[in-house]
Amino acid sequence: MINFDDTEFLGGSGDNSGNEGDMSYTGPEDFEERINKLMDDNRYEDALKMVNIYLIHKPYSSDAFLKKAVILDNLGRFEEAAEFYDKAIILNPDDVELHISRGISLESAGFFEEASESYKKAIRIEPENTDALFNLGLSFEKMEKFGDAVECFNDVITINPLFSDAFYELGYCYDFLDLLDESVKAYSRHIELNPFNFNAWYNRAVVYNRQGKFMKAIDDYEMCISLRNKFAPAWYNCGNSYMSLGRFSKAIYCFKKSAELNEDDYLSYYHIADSYYELEMYNEAILYFSKAIKFDSDNYDYYYGRGCCYTNLGKHTEAYRDYNKAIELCNDDPELWYAKADTEVALGYTEKAAKSYEVLLKLDEGNPEAWLDYGYTLFDLQKYQESLSAFEKSILLNHEAYEPYLEIAKIHFLNLDIDKCKEFLEMAFALNPDLMVDYDFNDISKDNIGNILS
Repeated sequence: MINFDDTEFLGGSGDNSGNEGDMSYTGPEDFEERINKLMDDNRYEDALKMVNIYLIHKPYSSDAFLKKAVILDNLGRFEEAAEFYDKAIILNPDDVELHISRGISLESAGFFEEASESYKKAIRIEPENTDALFNLGLSFEKMEKFGDAVECFNDVITINPLFSDAFYELGYCYDFLDLLDESVKAYSRHIELNPFNFNAWYNRAVVYNRQGKFMKAIDDYEMCISLRNKFAPAWYNCGNSYMSLGRFSKAIYCFKKSAELNEDDYLSYYHIADSYYELEMYNEAILYFSKAIKFDSDNYDYYYGRGCCYTNLGKHTEAYRDYNKAIELCNDDPELWYAKADTEVALGYTEKAAKSYEVLLKLDEGNPEAWLDYGYTLFDLQKYQESLSAFEKSILLNHEAYEPYLEIAKIHFLNLDIDKCKEFLEMAFALNPDLMVDYDFNDISKDNIGNILS
């Protein structure tokens, strides 16, 4: 057995810097001093070896149990640390700090319910201990018991109105509870007390954004950026707020800053592309859609967006390739099938277009424009009866559009049913009087009706 007056510490690291292996120990106080020194130097493995020797000689030392618990905490061995806090508590059951420290260890190990019980014990001993109340609130937060957490944090600020972190956590909880005005108030009070916390500015901006107060959100994101210029999420979300306001050039600047800070930030590339699209700068949009695809080649939205750019540039072959790839990744989005069908029409693939419209209408049967376009395609294929049915379906879904009436009139004209043709023309002209600018409606006859329909 090693005595406190032995001249050599056995079980050290082998490193004689600091002369740990050569020092003499005259008693427990000297031993504690060396443990403290090792802890101060962050040499926790050595400190653990020494405290274990200490406990051989002082097996009922509350201070030794506490030191071992703290050392284990710092080594990330939280469950073991909690055991030694328990031993220290047996010897000092009314020590509030021990209960709080035990709770923190258990919380770090992911045992939030057990941690909360430790904090509750501390509060029973000292009801107005703000540290215990605050930590209990944090445990409730992690268990997603946000209402209980709010009660704890409100108790904290009732006792200490200057406890800024409690206001910060209140803002966080109120946001989750969808109490956005309260969240803003809590974050605002925290910012008054701690104006240099960039996270608080950022979080309040997120809440403002949820409220649709985009300019206020932008002001807060920009304040966050002024405090932490390389904080990519603030640049990214500021870009989103600018997009919501339709200020696409500003949005592009923010998203580019976000992408500079994180080269793998393909979402920023996507939003840059989307913003360029809104500005009708299709070539630039294509460049950034392509960058997004490079990082995430399984996202159909990126191919669809790039396809739309190609469509607007009249590059239907390239667009068709992207729409097909998008459908390969997601075959149940009617918007993709609509784009594919329209492109097939543009490329002269009329039979394929008809089939694409059929898939589209199975997915979105209540789309009057799709029925109208399907009718046009069937008409071009000279499938007049099927075309007539498609136009009638379009009318059932939208009585206000004149186009299907005009198309039905054409079909009746081809069938030599002039009375029916005139009837549907009247309906089309009633919905769109501008169609009659060059014609006297009362003068419509079998001889000139063909000119009107041409």
